[in-house]
Amino acid sequence: MAMNADLRRERAAATFQPELLTHILDGGPERTRRRKEIEALVLNDPDFQHEDLNFLSRSQRYEQAIRKSSLMVMKLREHGIADPEEIFWFKRACLGSVPEPLGLHFSMFQKTIETQTTAAQKEKWLPLVRGVKIIGTYAQTELGHEFGARVSQSCQSVADLQKQVRAFLWVQWSTVRLQFGLKVSFVHRGRPEPLDLHLGMFLPTLLTQATPEQQDRFFMPAWNLEIIGTYAQTEMGHGTHLRGLETTATYDPATQEFILNSPTVTSIKWWPGGLGKTSNHAIVLAQLYTQGQCKGLHAFIVPIRQLGTHEPLPGKIHVRGLAIME
Repeated sequence: MAMNADLRRERAAATFQPELLTHILDGGPERTRRRKEIEALVLNDPDFQHEDLNFLSRSQRYEQAIRKSSLMVMKLREHGIADPEEIFWFKRACLGSVPEPLGLHFSMFQKTIETQTTAAQKEKWLPLVRGVKIIGTYAQTELGHEFGARVSQSCQSVADLQKQVRAFLWVQWSTVRLQFGLKVSFVHRGRPEPLDLHLGMFLPTLLTQATPEQQDRFFMPAWNLEIIGTYAQTEMGHGTHLRGLETTATYDPATQEFILNSPTVTSIKWWPGGLGKTSNHAIVLAQLYTQGQCKGLHAFIVPIRQLGTHEPLPGKIHVRGLAIME
């Protein structure tokens, strides 16, 4: 990749060897070599060259997004890239300067643990952090304080501030969700991508909540992109207020079937990414009713389109797309 002439001139005038600093930041010469090797896989791959989207129609942008999303998953497997940090390097080469969800985990969370914790804390946390079995962030900025030098109003001393800065937030994710469920839209440079919820929610939900029989039937076709799924939780009147979801799934003992129904305008499933044009299955969150009693939220695998023709299935399923999601 060609380097900006001004940047090249400034680097040449440095009083130290930039390559040595690169090795320090990467963790050693071998890691620098490996990072560049992985980045070259993207930079030299014609499949990941970015077109000027301003000259593409909406349908063309959609087709490009589908193609790149599928290639991204397949090439991670093809190249045998499974180490979490190497996955990060691969995706960052595609992403460019667009913010990404693990930025603070690697740049602040991990670095702080490496440089500011005790030996016992390193032993406990670093394997989890480097293996991305916990995902961290860095909670410094407050609503009333950003780069100010004074101690935060919520702290009585510098020691209190240090404790606050070291207060980490994390969430447990499975390795599969990490590797294939993160926003693969990195290849799309910040634009929405059609397989986002398939990789980030549909596959992990099958892996963690489906029975062995359901996994045998659905997981491998979904893994091989023969089934494309979405995650239908949000409703017109309810987002993260899960207990307020209105869509119902009523069990009919006569037919041994579940009848899913969105009885009100506010219960319409709204904003499931990929549903408008891409997905042929959905995991639908609904209130389970059986024998006249509500048993709370359950997840249901619902076919949306014919696998052969991609036409919406007959019945009372109405599929509409949102331009911002497709």
